[in-house]
Amino acid sequence: MEAIVEDLSQSKKLIRFSVPAERVAGEIEAALSQVKQTASIKGFRPGHVPERILRARFAETIRSEAISRLVPEVFREALAENKLRPVGEPEVSDLKCEKDQPLTFTATVEVLPEFELPQYKGIRVVPLQVQPPSEQEIDELVDSYRQSRATLVPVEGRPVELGDTIICTIEQTLDGKTNTMKERFVDVVEEQLMPGLAKELVGMGVDGTKRFELPVPDDYPGKDLAGKTVAYTVTVHEMKRKELPELTDEFAKEVGGVESVEALRHKVRDMIVSQRKAEEYRRQERVVLDALVDAAHFEVPESLLKKQTERNVMRTYQRAQYSGVPREKVLEQHEEIVKNASVASGRQLKLTLLLERIAEAEGITVADDELDRWFKETAARRGTTSEKLRELYEKQEGAVESLRDELLEDKLRAFLMGHADIG
Repeated sequence: MEAIVEDLSQSKKLIRFSVPAERVAGEIEAALSQVKQTASIKGFRPGHVPERILRARFAETIRSEAISRLVPEVFREALAENKLRPVGEPEVSDLKCEKDQPLTFTATVEVLPEFELPQYKGIRVVPLQVQPPSEQEIDELVDSYRQSRATLVPVEGRPVELGDTIICTIEQTLDGKTNTMKERFVDVVEEQLMPGLAKELVGMGVDGTKRFELPVPDDYPGKDLAGKTVAYTVTVHEMKRKELPELTDEFAKEVGGVESVEALRHKVRDMIVSQRKAEEYRRQERVVLDALVDAAHFEVPESLLKKQTERNVMRTYQRAQYSGVPREKVLEQHEEIVKNASVASGRQLKLTLLLERIAEAEGITVADDELDRWFKETAARRGTTSEKLRELYEKQEGAVESLRDELLEDKLRAFLMGHADIG
């Protein structure tokens, strides 16, 4: 067999095939033998139809069967011989198979690009720069623990103030339709309510009713309300305020498992430092990975780039939807979203190919015992058994291999950071 490879681009090849007539004839004989076993012709028992009749009656079937076997077979041989790794199925064209003549055809196929690995050890990164938390930052986090354990106590003898919680009935009228919400708990906090609503609630008293209208800003996240005017009727039934627990050693033991308030503050300080170190490590890692991608010069296959771009665009739309951004607003930026997604996708795919090649060069793999350890540790955190967790993964097609890929990427990232020039 002759297979001549031509470069259409770094990631697309055209292969011209010529399969000797003798090999084609052998495949035709194999196809004939199969047809002979199954052919049914009146007057002959199955398997006893003369070959001359089979060749005449089923010539096209035999020929098509031989070609359908031979084309993928020689295609695989050409890939192996030329060390090409295909992406998707080939496009076959110009197929010719005349009697007693070689089989010829061309196949266009996208492949993973071959490239020289850039220098991936010794990438320079500035050292960790972790600022210790201020006393105010520690105070704020400790206070958040108190806020999370606050209780609501009734308030009497004064009007509603910012920070109160009211139990009320709200009638909201928009576009002629009224929605009534009874016994609603509402925290009178400006950041949590529609612009202007907290201001209208301040000053109301228990059993008091107030009617007012609020113009909604055009950029309001709720697309059903943005740019419209909403009419409200609010009746306050009860008024409460948050009562925070005292900051005592007992409270410190309850929320932090420590013996004193001072120990809680030390624990909070250590926790903030740990979080900042983790964030700084991720920054360093990003620097290393970006430098690796920037130093690599190869193109990624178009089909992979297209699919990854489509996935990233979809994620952008989903995030916008979850955030309450009107779809019309997102559509206005569609071209920019696609452009940005394409650039990001190209870098993601490059990094994936680079990490794959580094794994091959360094012999880095994820052994079965490492996979077993992950299942045991993860199962323990989730309160289940490793057997049940593994069974859950094995029921999902490809889930175990995807997990192995994720663990391999973690090892490769750690490898690159371990060989970075930090200083």
